Amino acid sequence: MHPHFTAIPFVLLALGLGLNLIKSDDRDPLNVLDSGSGRLTRGLGLGVLALALGAVFMANTWDLPAYGLTLSLLLLLQQHGAKRLNGDNWLKGWLLPSAFLFAGFILFSSPFWAFFSNPAKRGLGLAKAHTGMHDTLIFWGPFLAVMLPFLVLRVRLWGRSLAGGFSASASPAKAKASSSASKTQLCEECGARLRPGKPFCAQCGHKNTLETQRKSDASSSSFGIDSSGTPPLAASLLKLFYSPSQALKDGRVGWIAGVTAVVLLALLIIAPTSFLFLTLALLAALLVASRSEKPEALFALALVLIASLLVVGVEWVYVRDVFEDNPSLTRMNSVFKFYFQAWILFAAAAPFALYWSFNALNNFAGDIASNVYRTVLGILFFLAAIYPLGAFNAVATNFGNDAGFSPTLDGSAWLKRDYPGDYEMIGWMRSNIKGKAVIAEAVGGAYTRFARVASYTGLAAVVGWGNHESQWRQVWPTQTEADVNRLYETMDPGEAMSLVKKYGVQYVFCGSLERGKYSPDQLNKFRVFMETVRDNGQGTVLYKTRE
Repeated sequence: MHPHFTAIPFVLLALGLGLNLIKSDDRDPLNVLDSGSGRLTRGLGLGVLALALGAVFMANTWDLPAYGLTLSLLLLLQQHGAKRLNGDNWLKGWLLPSAFLFAGFILFSSPFWAFFSNPAKRGLGLAKAHTGMHDTLIFWGPFLAVMLPFLVLRVRLWGRSLAGGFSASASPAKAKASSSASKTQLCEECGARLRPGKPFCAQCGHKNTLETQRKSDASSSSFGIDSSGTPPLAASLLKLFYSPSQALKDGRVGWIAGVTAVVLLALLIIAPTSFLFLTLALLAALLVASRSEKPEALFALALVLIASLLVVGVEWVYVRDVFEDNPSLTRMNSVFKFYFQAWILFAAAAPFALYWSFNALNNFAGDIASNVYRTVLGILFFLAAIYPLGAFNAVATNFGNDAGFSPTLDGSAWLKRDYPGDYEMIGWMRSNIKGKAVIAEAVGGAYTRFARVASYTGLAAVVGWGNHESQWRQVWPTQTEADVNRLYETMDPGEAMSLVKKYGVQYVFCGSLERGKYSPDQLNKFRVFMETVRDNGQGTVLYKTRE
């Protein structure tokens, strides 16, 4: 399992805790004493969140920037919702809890930091190539089909509310049911229709405040939007999506809209992928800046904002690693790693976006528009599902031709088929060599069958695949590879013994790959100064240093 996969449970835990955080009304997360009782219960959530972030970092170091930024943004939004970011409270309300979160993460992951070698020591570089629209739509088509309508519809409804565009007959749903308007009520939270006289929504469980018909009509027509706390500039920008004439009365809007339009138009021409995702990021940021969204919506919007910025970021900046000298792989690692994180963030936000969009379309554009949108999404998700189905079928169908045996979950089946002597010896080593030990085996290229002993025993080899070693050490292990080759090639027992001591080798493996690379005399020399632990009679011999 690759670290990107093994980290997913920790990532989902951190996001779940982030959702729990943003729904909290705790005004002071740094106060660990429960008010009134004196018990150490408050502030525990922030400590657990720091622990989860440390686990994310230790599982996969590339995840730290994305999820650390996401959690800090959620903390900012939660503290704003708790009315802690006014005036002099800014520092204590957000920066200090964020510093506590960072310090806790460092503390919990300190055992890992003690041995961590940063693979990004070369810093960042500017990307000279950008992702084409064809590849972008293959990677992100379904997500774009979910997020773009969600954000566009949401900012338009906000703008409509701020511009005073709602009325008792504003939506097609209310126009169709004008004769029974007093009976048609929508959930303030999700927009689903409520049963007459029932305050609890059957879809999301939210308790609606249906005190008066006026309040009910406002809730129905505005889809649960309460824009009373929206800052003036954010309000003016949101009005731009419904009533430009009203929005442009604020002189700042014209300048902001003009500059943004120029930037987006330039990106549309030279880097359409950046155009798409920067548009998503700007719309999400504007909704977040409205300050009136409910916690669940803020959570989804924060995830969309960070995910969009990740995709835009790798279009222009990449981590300078060992691949930067290869024109076809320069930003491969950056795109792969950060796309993976953006995928998870979009996926976590998608259920909320889909549910809200379906209800919004149904209530404000009618059943036909909602059904058309559902159909388009269904087609896109069906097309996206073809790849995993096709890939599985291709592997299963061609397995016999490529592998020479029936499909199996045994990852060592090839070893048993091609190198039965090595397979048998490795099995013996797994059962009989306890604890830690360093082994020497022949060195070969990456993505080959070399390093098979270390891979299947879990014991430490002197060196594995050179290119993978270099990704972490920033230098190719040229001398180490040369020393391993020399250990097998030399006919001088003294020189071989000095290399064994240099690397703390306890076992030397001589099997099929070694016989193919070195002569019998070069391999037999180990009998002179090492103990023959086992010769399985199939051409594979294991030697051990003498006590």
